[in-house]
Amino acid sequence: MPEKKKEKKSNFGQTLISWKAPEYLQQEKGLIWKIIAILFVIGAIAFGFLTNGWTFSLAILAFSLVYYFFYLKKKPNIIEISITTHGIKFGTKKIPFTRITGFWFIYEPPHVKTFNISVTGEMINTYTFQLLDLNPEDIRILLKNKITEKKDKSEPLGDIILRNLKI
Repeated sequence: MPEKKKEKKSNFGQTLISWKAPEYLQQEKGLIWKIIAILFVIGAIAFGFLTNGWTFSLAILAFSLVYYFFYLKKKPNIIEISITTHGIKFGTKKIPFTRITGFWFIYEPPHVKTFNISVTGEMINTYTFQLLDLNPEDIRILLKNKITEKKDKSEPLGDIILRNLKI
């Protein structure tokens, strides 16, 4: 649940607002989804063997096992996201406002409710945070004089496809 904090002070400035959210949203997968996924994997493995592409079959099997054990069986970590007077902090990572090039929201409840930032000087240059029940306007008010809002951004096509396929 979001909390507006005015008193908490750390070595990264005063916390203005903070909330806890999962690293990513894990989609519920029903029986039909699981049956189709298993049939797809079996079909791809069989195709590989029938066309003498045993390495393809091995790669499909390996990918399927990794996906199953490291994504489907794992619950997303809950991280604390804080906007402070010096920047944005999430988990153990602190990004000062000077390295944040912009922010935007993808807010299409109930499917997508995210707060996104782009940063410079890092391998990962875009971070996405789940808003859950937080009102994006609360964040917009805090950041509008510190960072540029990128209003023309939309949800990437790949994310839309993955969300609809529940991957």
